Parts: sequence; structure tokens; C-alpha cells
Amino acid sequence: MNLKKLLFMILLPLVISCSKQIQNYKTELVKISGNCEMCKATIERAGSLDKTSSVLWDKDLKSASISYDSLKSSRTEILKKIALAGYDNQEFIAPDDAYNKLPDCCKYIRSKPIAEEKDEIVLETDTIKKDTVIAEQQQEQINRLEILFDQYFEIKDALIGSNSSKTATKAKELKLSISSLPLDELTDSERKVFLECKTGLLFEAEHIMESNSLDHQRDHFSSLSELFYKLAKSSMFNETIYYQNCPMFADGKGANWLSKEDKVKNPYYGSSMLSCGRTIETIK
Repeated sequence: MNLKKLLFMILLPLVISCSKQIQNYKTELVKISGNCEMCKATIERAGSLDKTSSVLWDKDLKSASISYDSLKSSRTEILKKIALAGYDNQEFIAPDDAYNKLPDCCKYIRSKPIAEEKDEIVLETDTIKKDTVIAEQQQEQINRLEILFDQYFEIKDALIGSNSSKTATKAKELKLSISSLPLDELTDSERKVFLECKTGLLFEAEHIMESNSLDHQRDHFSSLSELFYKLAKSSMFNETIYYQNCPMFADGKGANWLSKEDKVKNPYYGSSMLSCGRTIETIK
């Protein structure tokens, strides 16, 4: 077992347990196919449920650490949900229609499904339609825009930490996701606003990814945040989003940003003025 895999198995259960506060938790390492950071976001969102289960996938190992409340969930339930999102794993083969809906960058090679290697049950589309439990899980469908928002929040967090290199990397991932977003999975209102904002989103993400200057990145993050605010107002998410304002930025003109927490952590100044700002709107 290589060092990376060993650390992945030892450290992640502790991180997941602490961050998600899962009771009666059990942790396992499982095989899940995938290609990229967009796959990672989809897989982790599909298998995670607040205080019940959490998934952390590694694109190099093609494996995930899953942690779950053994009284409320199971490895099988988690992997079934991930298969429904389009990803073959050690227990289930994803339905063809789910796989075909994946963005091109996420379409991993299905040369030999993992489930067949282990003689596990294959997840067939007809079985899914007859299974009432799975029907309920399908109602928890992934909102593709939430993947973009997760990447936006990663850029915000990198700016809070004043890490220009990480900010550029996360902006590059965001640009790729924006370019490959499947429009047919958006609602009419989401699609309309996304198409209106797409050129601007790509422009701001590209400027952030091509710069190593925090000042330049923060200038474009301000514009990026206004576009994401429009997207947030057009969408129905499971999480509450806080629209926050820094009155000091840009020589007192001010700038806004979005956050998943009400507590202010200012991305425009980082540790020098971390708590500068306030929540001006709560989007539910």
C-alpha cells in the first residue's frame, strides 16, 4: 500500500467525523470510477447527507472514504446513489442514461466495470424504476449549478487564506465546469440566467486563473460574485446562502460576495481584516 493511500485511509475518517458530526459512524474505503474535479464534486454530493453520510473521493486512487451513521445508512445505499449520479463503483454499474448525461470531461472509460470484477449486483434502469426507495433518492437530484457554487466557494476560501496559487487553480477548475455544464439538467429559469451570465463568468474566471496577483484576483472575484448572486437568485438550493458586503474594498466603493455561513470571513482582505463586513441578504 503506497503512502498516499495509507494517509487517505487513516486521516480522512477523522476529518469526516469531526466536520459532519456523524453519530454511530462507520468508515470504509471503496472503489468509484471518475476522472476530474467535477466528478469529485458530483460523487461527494451524491453520497453525502448532513449528519448521516459523507464521501471524500480521490481522483488519483479512484477510491473514496465513505463515513456514515450505521443506524441510518449503509455502504450499499451510498454507492447506489452515486451510481444513480452516473458513476460505476464496486457494487453498482450506473444506468447508461445517467452516464450519458455526464459532461464530456467526466466520461471515464468503462472498459471493465468495477462491479463485475467483484461479482456484485448490477444496477439496472428497470430495477431502479421499480424500487421505491431509489425513487425517493432520485428526488434528491444533484443541482448542477451547486457544483459551480462549490467551486466558487473554494475560490473564496483561497482568497481568505491569501493563497494566489490555489485561487488560480480553483478558478481554472471553475472555468472548465462552466464550459461543460449540461444545460438540459437546469430548470428554465436557471438556464436563462446562466446563459446570460456565461460569457461574464468565463471572463472573470479566466482573469483569476491567469494571475498571480491577489489584488487582481480580488478585483475580478468581485465581478464574479455579482454574477453568482444572479445565479443564486434563480436557483433553488438545499443550503442557505449568505450575501455579504465589505464596505472598505476598492477605495471605499465596497464589494460583495457569497458564503455558506453567516459568520463574516472577508475574502478581499484575508487575515488583515477578516471580520470586516456584514450579511446584507439571506438567500434560501
